[in-house]
Amino acid sequence: MRGTMLAAIAVAIMSATGYRFKLKGIYWRAGLLTAAMKTLSPSAVLLAPMIAIVMQGLIMELVITAGGPRRISFVIGGALSITWNFVHLILGYWMYYGNDVIALYDNLVAYARKETGWSFVSGTTLIVAFGSVYFINGAIAGWLGTAMRKPGIAKPLNIPRKENPVGLPVKKAIANLPDRSIFWLFLLPFMVASQLYMMIYLPLEVCVFAWTAAIAMLIIRYRSSYKRLAKIRFWIIFLFLTVLSSLLLGPTLQEGLLIGLRMNMRAILFVLVLAALSFELRNEKLTHQVNMRMKHFLAVVETSFDTLPMVISILPPAATIIKKPRESLSLFAGTFSVWVDSMHFRQLDPMPIVLITGEKGSGKSQLIEEKVLPYLPEKQIDFSGIVMNYVFADEKHVGYKIRLLPGNDEKILVGPDVADAQLTIGRYAFSASAFDAGTKHTIDLLPKSKLVVLDECGWLESYGLGWYALMKEIRTQSIPLIVVVRPNLSSDFCRFWNVKPVKELVPNSLSEDVKVAVDLLMC
Repeated sequence: MRGTMLAAIAVAIMSATGYRFKLKGIYWRAGLLTAAMKTLSPSAVLLAPMIAIVMQGLIMELVITAGGPRRISFVIGGALSITWNFVHLILGYWMYYGNDVIALYDNLVAYARKETGWSFVSGTTLIVAFGSVYFINGAIAGWLGTAMRKPGIAKPLNIPRKENPVGLPVKKAIANLPDRSIFWLFLLPFMVASQLYMMIYLPLEVCVFAWTAAIAMLIIRYRSSYKRLAKIRFWIIFLFLTVLSSLLLGPTLQEGLLIGLRMNMRAILFVLVLAALSFELRNEKLTHQVNMRMKHFLAVVETSFDTLPMVISILPPAATIIKKPRESLSLFAGTFSVWVDSMHFRQLDPMPIVLITGEKGSGKSQLIEEKVLPYLPEKQIDFSGIVMNYVFADEKHVGYKIRLLPGNDEKILVGPDVADAQLTIGRYAFSASAFDAGTKHTIDLLPKSKLVVLDECGWLESYGLGWYALMKEIRTQSIPLIVVVRPNLSSDFCRFWNVKPVKELVPNSLSEDVKVAVDLLMC
């Protein structure tokens, strides 16, 4: 059911996007783009998943186009898209095992009906029953996608904290792979056609020699293709089909056994040939032609790959998604326009910044107050921005306040008595009016500012919250920026906004380092 769960996630995301933005033509493009991204997967199995992905996007496109961007259209489109997984599964078995698997299925159902006495059971009934499970799951995914709506300010968002993600080990590339060949790319379909012809019209005892030679050629050339044959699951199905065929197909046990062997020979051939085709389709000559003719499409694929890690990084923890799926996915759906903005930023020239990094409580704001801000008037640099400081009560840290630069106007940003909370993170409640005041103050001064100081930025902005509107204006106008970002977020921050640090500072940086950083930024 892994493919069905992944398809359900895809349907939910497509439904959330389409229901919110009402964009035409995005579903088949999403399917085509995702299938193109699948070509770079290290898996040897590519063609079948690519076909399924494209079909799911196309089905969504046809249903939404016919019914319009209404909730019922997304529910039906999602149901049919995921039902395609079941159809795809049946077609796959038919391709692997041929018409014999249909006869085996009919005989197996007839045997079960005879043994149980359940006369109402038929092959069609079972297919409809299993297909309805896929249909219902797809309908639920479509409905869930249309229900993903970002809550209003009246209901504060609750963003869960999560630990820094630990990357999975990178799989090593398989060594000693052959050179890709156009000749083999065209030879493989001919090999399949000739082998199938012999299996149909020649005795099994004769065609087994040609089949063995073909399998040996494939394993020798494509050393990794046999890995699918090394899986226990494959041989369990092999034995299961062989035994069932000997019992249920053919007038005698021996003839049924031969039918089962022929089915499995066909399956092994298709498994190896499809893996070989997936390898040969990455041929450098084909890739060059695609690069020449589809530059814009490849640019979108490249941008998608660049964006994907950042998108995944803001997903709530798995436990939170399971406990509160609608709230978690609604928060995620609210970031769609943010990632579109990020793609736009990456089309601009990189913007220079000074990056200040350090852990919580390490003195980043103190560095700004004591070393950065005193130097700016000395260099006669007009600046604006926001600096953040702790709020204490009874010598206990209870929140944060911001000071609007230049000047001493202060606002409570985070605290226990915030009456207009925009969002909550753990025990902290963030004031919507403080964000609005800081954003408006700085944007109003941008035309006169030669430099902006922002303390701090990164995590909330990836959700389109916090100082996102302010950062978007700064980035669009390419105004030099001194910004505080946590170390674990700095890489994603620079990639998201397409900014290039001319100097990185830490809380204990010397005054001379600060002056050099500011001078480099203003060059």
